[in-house]
Amino acid sequence: MVTLELTERGKWKPSENVKTSAASAVPAVETPSPITVKNWLDEARSQFRSDMARSASLIADAESAARAALAMAGYTGFTPETDWSRLPREWVVMLGRALRSRLSVHALRSDQNEAAAARAEAESVLLYLKDDAELGAFYSALGILAYDRSEYAESLRQYSTALPYAKRLADGYLTATILQNEGNVWSELGEYARAIDGYTEAAKAAENSKDASAGLIRASILMNLAAVYQDYKQLETARDFFCKALTACDLSNFPILHSKIVAGLGTNEKLCGNYSAARQRLNEALRLKRRGGDRAGAPFCGFQLALCARKCGDYTAAAEYLDHAEAEAREIDHKRWLTQVLIERGRLLATEEWSGHDPAGARKAYEAAIECSRAINYRDSAAHAHEALADLHEKSGNPAAALQALREANAHRLAFHEAEAERKLASLRALHEVEAAREETARERARNRKLEHLLEEKDAFLSIAAHDLKNPLSALITLVRSMQEEPSLSEETAIGLREIEGSVSHMFAIVSNLLDLSRYESGDVAPELADCELSSVLYFAAEALLPVAQRKNIEVSFSFPAEDIPYRADFTMLRQIVDNLVSNALKFSPPETTVQVSLSQHGNSWRFAVNDEGPGIDAAEQQKLFKRFSRTTNRPTAGEHSSGLGLAIVKRLADLHGASVGVRSTPGKGSVFFVDFPR
Repeated sequence: MVTLELTERGKWKPSENVKTSAASAVPAVETPSPITVKNWLDEARSQFRSDMARSASLIADAESAARAALAMAGYTGFTPETDWSRLPREWVVMLGRALRSRLSVHALRSDQNEAAAARAEAESVLLYLKDDAELGAFYSALGILAYDRSEYAESLRQYSTALPYAKRLADGYLTATILQNEGNVWSELGEYARAIDGYTEAAKAAENSKDASAGLIRASILMNLAAVYQDYKQLETARDFFCKALTACDLSNFPILHSKIVAGLGTNEKLCGNYSAARQRLNEALRLKRRGGDRAGAPFCGFQLALCARKCGDYTAAAEYLDHAEAEAREIDHKRWLTQVLIERGRLLATEEWSGHDPAGARKAYEAAIECSRAINYRDSAAHAHEALADLHEKSGNPAAALQALREANAHRLAFHEAEAERKLASLRALHEVEAAREETARERARNRKLEHLLEEKDAFLSIAAHDLKNPLSALITLVRSMQEEPSLSEETAIGLREIEGSVSHMFAIVSNLLDLSRYESGDVAPELADCELSSVLYFAAEALLPVAQRKNIEVSFSFPAEDIPYRADFTMLRQIVDNLVSNALKFSPPETTVQVSLSQHGNSWRFAVNDEGPGIDAAEQQKLFKRFSRTTNRPTAGEHSSGLGLAIVKRLADLHGASVGVRSTPGKGSVFFVDFPR
């Protein structure tokens, strides 16, 4: 059961037993308002890069609050058949944002299992909401996760899916992020020219962004460009980009990114042979990494500092750097950097110029490095350690041991090159998959554009046809009714005219509904909001249908609150919602039954509900409701006609008021259709 508690500061939070992957019961205390939850998510976004832990905590609180609110509306957990339109839209929006944000946290933390658990529900919610910003960020996060799994073709496919959403929004920040991530994939695949093109495009997008974090993403892009040029051995160009990255924005609140840029400059100085300058940069980077909690980056800086200190002949400082780096690597069990540190320690101890020269200690360090590299199958470092050990054995006058160490080094080197060849082959296969996927994506987009065009033409044709039919049908109804007033009509003619009137009236209703729905869906019609008393408007709209109920001998009961409910709404649209829901209930209810019409408080909404005692609707058919021309196997009990458009109109009118629609039904036990109007 979900329970909620208040913190000491009075802020709501989920108790420790709340699971973020499921919803169940009503909370023990009042759920925070959607505005409060929105503020949490906004704050989480603003702190996403500077304080990941705080951001993740806010996202978890927001998700739990949204789930608790949705549980009150009947949500029991996600399934592929979940119909989000039946739930309060404002809370579905909050859940969608929270799920997408949680997925982004998992992506940056490389939490593959957690991300997989959240993916399906997040995608379902966001596709329902059709929020381009959230969908773009969602598919971008999926691209990051695929990149971490070395699934480069899948990563680029997800980025290609994300990019159109960002461009449609003209969101420079999101566009820059996606293009930068694409550049990272191309760089990993060794396609440096494409990587540079991607980073360059990303930088342009960041320049056009008005997002507060645009400078941050620009600094990150410039750093990546510098890294590519450094791999190209174009060190001067790389240094220029690292320097530009430092000045792109105020990095004082982003120590991890700041440390990466400074460390890149330090490495650049080292590659240029400027070891003193490199030490200054790397010391600064190490301080920033420790401040920002970059526990994996600290051993790297310590290793690089030790190497520079040894090159400068400052052996004592090198030993101190290695001591700290080894301790930090062991603390997080980072065997890759531990291997590098142990090899460098061996080289330092083997240095004859140093007073701490210790061949036996050097041998132990190399052997420990070999053991460490074996644990993670780190062949390249194992080869380096064996080569250094062979050199040590040779200097110690042990040629047999030196020969054996060289053989081991060659075996590791061969295995490393075989693995590299396989990796490059895999990269080529991935590139082939990427190109094939891009071609298929282009073809799919072309098909979608053609389909959209055909759908637009179809809608236009239906609208024109309906418009052209409405006036003749109206005239025909008038003519038939005037003929029915003739006193000399035979019984047979009167029956025929009644049948003609019924058929033409049915056609006129379909045409009118189709025109209404087309206008509402086109976006050309906006609600004419005015102050009203919600209870009265809904009651009198339902009461107007009492004559229809009396003709079918159906009782209609009303349950409305006694107090006034001030509201802003479009009177005509509200009446149309009531007319369609109550008419449907009467249409499918047998005689001698009761239809209950009610308005009641439901969580943060006012729920207008129509409960009938009709045949009910099975779960499969419920999924089709509220869509154009959706009909069930049930038939009206008095031969009435049904266009299949009424519920689609109800949903669209509810959407225009920020309301949500839903149905609860059990075959043989009737149905309840409801609209939740936000308070």
